[in-house]
Amino acid sequence: MKKPWELGDDDSVFHEPSKEEIRELLVLLRELYPQSFVHHTAEGTQLIFQVWCETFKNENAKLVHAAIMKLIQNNKTNFAPTIGEIRETMYDLAGIRIMTAEEVWTTARQFWCNLGTRSAMEIEPRYKKLPEEVKRAFSIADRIQ
Repeated sequence: MKKPWELGDDDSVFHEPSKEEIRELLVLLRELYPQSFVHHTAEGTQLIFQVWCETFKNENAKLVHAAIMKLIQNNKTNFAPTIGEIRETMYDLAGIRIMTAEEVWTTARQFWCNLGTRSAMEIEPRYKKLPEEVKRAFSIADRIQ
């Protein structure tokens, strides 16, 4: 019998991974990469489980599983994939592009340098067209000052 999170005929059905599905994925990674879990206490294992549940609670279970399987198939190390690697692979599989920090700051700098003596009415429509990552960078810079 196929597990509910395995890819199949109806890949459009979205459901968040259950705690049991998360547990099964962690068990799989522990079996494949025991050296990644060798120094974990029972408390540490429970903490990892809680972090995974929180991290992937709003994600598509099939996409999480597909990303982990892709990473397993292409893994050239003896260590389990990180949450960051899994999320990056999920975005790649879903066709979502995330800007790098360098791209964000380069775009922010270009925007800032091109402001010149423009009025607020001219700046606002240009600001609205910026990617969300760049807008967040301006928001962070405002909080630092």
